[in-house]
Amino acid sequence: MASSMVFHSIRALPGLYIRKDYVEQAGYKVDDLMDLDWGQYIEIGKKIKAVTGKDMISLDPNDLGILRMMIQSAGSWYLKEDGKTPDLGGNAALKKAMELYKKMMEANIVKVNADWSQFIASINNGDVATVPTGNWITPSVKAEASQSGKWAILPMPKLPDTPNSVYATNLGGSSWYVMNVPGSETAANFMAETFGSNVDMYQTLLTKVGAIGTLKAAAQGEAYSKPDEFFGGQQTVNDFAKWTAEIPKVNYGTSTYAIEDILVVEVQNYLNGKNIDQVLSDAQSQAEAQIK
Repeated sequence: MASSMVFHSIRALPGLYIRKDYVEQAGYKVDDLMDLDWGQYIEIGKKIKAVTGKDMISLDPNDLGILRMMIQSAGSWYLKEDGKTPDLGGNAALKKAMELYKKMMEANIVKVNADWSQFIASINNGDVATVPTGNWITPSVKAEASQSGKWAILPMPKLPDTPNSVYATNLGGSSWYVMNVPGSETAANFMAETFGSNVDMYQTLLTKVGAIGTLKAAAQGEAYSKPDEFFGGQQTVNDFAKWTAEIPKVNYGTSTYAIEDILVVEVQNYLNGKNIDQVLSDAQSQAEAQIK
């Protein structure tokens, strides 16, 4: 069935969550982590690991969200602009992202996790110095009250040697579709009165679960400008809203996870020594065969 209307109401806006105390122990200032590229991020991670013993990041090898964030910062995606044609073999941003991913692993600054609970534990237990991910992680970070005042949120790093890359990206979100079926007008009206216009509801979503909506009017609400004492009084949501305007647009299509099923295997092949160009070429061939 074709959709008659879609509401893009909740976004996962990534930021670079950093442990200020670990950064400072390694001889850096918070501002030193502003406007980084991923190569600089890795070098700082090495220093932090050497001084504090803490890993820079926690990653799940079966979740390539880090690659998605990297390539979208350069206005690139797994698919071409039509949202249908695989764009892996000649994708310069993806090649650069995978090379950086391998450098992270080889630098021994990654705490590998196998699931969500291990990921959250690495944050709350103080095992990692940074968490580059969506704003929805805020409540989980704040769950460890003893770390209040030790965190800050900065813009995401960009891809090095990539002219179009910026310090902003995306990590998914939620959309609601109203289908062309009986009752669609009532459903559309309901969505328009709630997610399409209810500023107070967005304040509640933000306050209770850390969800940032796409309704522009909501950004004028009190919850969006409220300083967060856990993050040293930083107006974190205002910062996320500012970075949102800088995110390059891409056509996600409907094949993101089908392609990532291919890439998860090929990335491991790359880490094990397979040539990067061959990795991307083989991934392209598999994607072309599977995605119609």
